[in-house]
Amino acid sequence: MKRRYTVIAALVMSVCVLLCVDASAVSLTNVDRSLLDAVTAADQANLLPGSMDQQRGAQTITREQLCETAVRVYASVKGADYDTLAEQAGKRLDACPYTDTQNNDIRLAWLLGLTAESGKDTKTRFYPQKTVSVQKMSTILYRAIATAGGNVVLSKNQMAEVLESCKDGGKIDDWARQATACFLYEGVISQDDDGKVGAHKPVSCEVLAATAFRAAAVGHTAAQQSEVSVTALSTHSGSDKVTWTNCNADSYRVYYYEKKDFNAKPKYIDLISASSASTMEAMLPETVQEKTGTWYWSVDAFDCDGRLIGSTDSTIRLQVTEESKSSGTQRIGSVDTSQATIQKIASSGLAYAGESYQSRCNRIFGTGSTYHRYSSESEAVRHQTTIRIPIWRLDSSGKKYSTTVSLTVNSGVAATVQQIFKEIYESDERFPIKDIGGYNWRGDGSTSEHCLGLAIDINYNENYMCTNSGAALTGSFWRPGQNVYSIAADSDVVKIFAKYGFGWGGTWNSKKDYMHFSYFNT
Repeated sequence: MKRRYTVIAALVMSVCVLLCVDASAVSLTNVDRSLLDAVTAADQANLLPGSMDQQRGAQTITREQLCETAVRVYASVKGADYDTLAEQAGKRLDACPYTDTQNNDIRLAWLLGLTAESGKDTKTRFYPQKTVSVQKMSTILYRAIATAGGNVVLSKNQMAEVLESCKDGGKIDDWARQATACFLYEGVISQDDDGKVGAHKPVSCEVLAATAFRAAAVGHTAAQQSEVSVTALSTHSGSDKVTWTNCNADSYRVYYYEKKDFNAKPKYIDLISASSASTMEAMLPETVQEKTGTWYWSVDAFDCDGRLIGSTDSTIRLQVTEESKSSGTQRIGSVDTSQATIQKIASSGLAYAGESYQSRCNRIFGTGSTYHRYSSESEAVRHQTTIRIPIWRLDSSGKKYSTTVSLTVNSGVAATVQQIFKEIYESDERFPIKDIGGYNWRGDGSTSEHCLGLAIDINYNENYMCTNSGAALTGSFWRPGQNVYSIAADSDVVKIFAKYGFGWGGTWNSKKDYMHFSYFNT
C-alpha cells in the first residue's frame, strides 16, 4: 500500500536524523533479551556515554552517567552534534556550582537546566556517584527532550489518571510527577507486573539505555509537530448536566471525580466524539447517575493526533439528582443508537457505540489500565491478531465479486472488526474494497493508532487525508457518489463502524482523513 510506504519513508528520514552522529560503539554485556533492540538502537543513535562501555546490562548507573546520557538525548532531539554542543558551551560551564565534580556533561546538564530540583539549583554538591532512581531518570530525560523542543504536555486529568492507576503513584515526589506521568503515558517507561512504577528503585544500564532511546524517539516526534497552545475550556454545569464550549477539537474526554482535587484517580472517564455544535454536552454515565449527590467533573480536548489542545484545568461541581436517570434512545456523537442495540452488542463482548473511555482502555490494555503507547514493536506485535474478513472487489469490467483478505488488528478488537466487516459485506451497498490496512508499526515515537492495531484505512487513494482546505496529504481525492471506492458520510460503512464505537476521520475538525477508522478516534 502506497500510504504505508510513504509513512515508512518518513520514518527512515526521522531515524536518519536520530542517527546522524558517527560515534564509537558503546557495548553493554549480558543485556536482557526484551531490551536488546532498544539498547542497540540507543548505541547506534550515539545516546550512550563511553563510561557505560562493557558494563553489564543489570549494573546500576550513577548520576554522572545519567547526565552523560541526558545531554546526548538533548543533542539528538535538538538536531545538534554532541561534540559541537559541548564545545559551544565553552567557559559557561565554569559557572556550574557543583564542587564535587569536574565532569563536563554534568556541568552541561546543569547549564541546560536538566538537574534542577524544586528550588535546589544553588546546591553545591551533586553526588555524581550516587545511584539513580526511576523518577530521577524520568525527570532528567524528560527535561532533556522538553528543553530541546520536544515538549510533551499532559493535563491535570491525564496525570491523575496515569499516576493514580499505579499502586505506588502516591509515592512519586512532586518534582517528578509530570515527567513520570508523561513517560508512562507515552510508553517510555511502564508499570511492572504488580502495577507499580517503582519510582524509587535504582536504574540499571540497560534500562537507562532503552529509556533514553524511547525518550529521544518521542522527543523527535513532538519536535517535528507544530506547537500547540492549550485552550482554557469554558464550562457550564449545575444539576444533572455537563456541558462546555466546543473548541473545534476532534474528541473530548470527560473525567468524573468524587473529590474536588486531582489527587485521586477519576471514578469514570467518557470519550466523546466532537460535533459541529457550539456547545458540547455529555450524558451522565450510569456510574455517576446511580450515586446521587455531589460530584466533580473536568474535560480535556484533543486533536486527531491525540494531542491535548484544551482543558478546564480544574474540576467543576456537579449535583446529581434522581432526575438524571435516562432511558430510551441516546445520542452517541452523530449516531442515534437505541439502548437495546447497545446492550445487545455489549453483552456479546464486542466494542460498542458509547463505550466509555475507561472500558476501552480495559479492553486493550487490561483492567484498570490507562491509555499508553506500546514501548516497542516487539511489544506491539504480541498484542496483534491476524483475521480473515469477507469483502467485495471489482473485476476489470467493474463487476463485483466476493473474496476474503487478511487484516492484522489488536486482539482486543479482533472479534469486533470481524463483525464490522461481516455487516459491511452483507449490507445492501456491498461496498467494494480495493486496499485495506490495519496494524502498522510506525516507530517508537509515533502517536498513530495503527501502532496499536486500533486503526483501519480503507481505499487510501480514493479517500484521501487532506487539510481542511482540501490540499492532499495522503491519497488523491474523495468523491463519494462519483467514485465507487470513496466512502460517503451517510454510507453503511461509516454507520456500521460507528455502531461498534469506531470514529471516522471524515468527521475530524483539524483535518480530514476519509480512509481512517479508529477505536479511540485518533
